[in-house]
Order: sequence, then C-alpha cells, then structure tokens
Amino acid sequence: MKKILALLVAFTLLTLCFCGTAFAADEAETEAEEEEETVYGPLGFSYHDVDFGILDEAEPIMEELGEADDLFVSASCAYQGDDYIYYYDGIELTTNEIDGVFYITGIVIADDTIKTPQGVTIGMDINDALKLMDEIEEEELTVEENRGVYSFQYGPVLLMIKADSNGEITAIQYTAVTEDD
Repeated sequence: MKKILALLVAFTLLTLCFCGTAFAADEAETEAEEEEETVYGPLGFSYHDVDFGILDEAEPIMEELGEADDLFVSASCAYQGDDYIYYYDGIELTTNEIDGVFYITGIVIADDTIKTPQGVTIGMDINDALKLMDEIEEEELTVEENRGVYSFQYGPVLLMIKADSNGEITAIQYTAVTEDD
C-alpha cells in the first residue's frame, strides 16, 4: 500500500511539474505576443532602457522616465484640448488627452546624443540612415520622400527624417497620423 501511495504521489508531482512548465511556457508566449502587438510595430522607441511608442498610454511611460526637465503647454492643432510637451535630455515627448486618457502623440529627437532603435541619429548621412531603415523587414511599412523628408509609416505611426541639401540629417520626429493627415 505504501508503494502504491508513493507512486501516486510521485506521479502527481511529475504531472504538476510538466503542467506547470507547459503553463509557464504558454504564459511567456502569450506575453511575448502581447508585447509584439503594438500600433507602432517596428517604429517603436527606446530612451534610457524604457521602450515605448506613439499612442502608448503616457502615464506609465512618464513614471518610468522620471520627472521631465521642463513642460510646455499650448493649444493643439491636431487634437481637441492642449498639447503637453515634456522636455527630457535629448528628446521631447508630446502627449494629448484622447477620450479622458493621455497618450504619447509625438516624439522628437532633439540632438545627436539620441538614436532611433535602428541607429539613426541627427548629423548622420541620410544614405547611411536609409540603409539602417532598410533593415526593417515589415511588409506594412511604407516609405516616401518629399523634398528631403523621408517618411516611414506603419499603421497610425509616422517617422519623419529630414535631411538638408548636403544629405545631413537635421531632424527626426515620430508622430501619430490623425484623421486629418
């Protein structure tokens, strides 16, 4: 009887171990899928090890980034209400209230100390930047050029990279595409 009881306990423990492992693997897979399902896709952004993007809810991102160096508030041209522009070292984040929740609607790289996740930075040659952007393998990514402004769009997210007449990048900005655009 003791042998049968010991075998049952061992079998139960093995079953729980395997089921727990399978459940943990399924849970990790689900979390990874959820992380991948963003509106910004390959046009996400990272700043001081905080990953975020356009149309992410602003509050948790702002908490992770810490207090901004400065804040500027002005009437919004694209949204009802005001634009809230938070200044951090090397970037500017614009937030807007949409349906009672503040979302990130703009990211501006302000100087050459900050890079996009692809490695694009202010001051680099546009041809080098385009090679880096070409590494994005995404069918839904569209690219256009107009007067030195290269626009990369994925869903409601637009990344604009502006180059001067010498081919040097002078501005990098992420923005949400509104219905009026």
